[in-house]
Amino acid sequence: EDFILTEERLNFFKKFTDRLWTIGRVTDLANQNNVPRIEVRNLSSEDRSLLNAIDSLTVSTGNYIEKYLFEPAEAEVVDFLTVLEKYVEEMATKNNIAIPLSVLRHVIKKYLIILHPFTPFITEELYANIYGSAGPLATTSWPKKTS
Repeated sequence: EDFILTEERLNFFKKFTDRLWTIGRVTDLANQNNVPRIEVRNLSSEDRSLLNAIDSLTVSTGNYIEKYLFEPAEAEVVDFLTVLEKYVEEMATKNNIAIPLSVLRHVIKKYLIILHPFTPFITEELYANIYGSAGPLATTSWPKKTS
């Protein structure tokens, strides 16, 4: 089936990229505040849930892409942004955001790699800005499970 690009779809992805850019700016706070690496023993249930969710997204999206099922892969990846936005909203209510910022930074790195086949230009820009990558994101290995 042909891919039909409508004005409605363009507007949807314009809003999506605006939302993604906002999450990227929040993630960059981790760089500005030198947040520590993730320590599993310090994670809340919300942190663990987000890590499990990105691992599930990694597996399911990889499976869809391997089968050339791009539409369901794209839908799952796009829907995941809402999960990230909810996590950021919850993070704003905490007194100490160092650990959640660290988790967000880890998850966004994986998310940008997973999202890259669908939105290559913005993911390249965000990845370079947040993680200081000199090489293209397209050459980055598919994410592995957090553990």
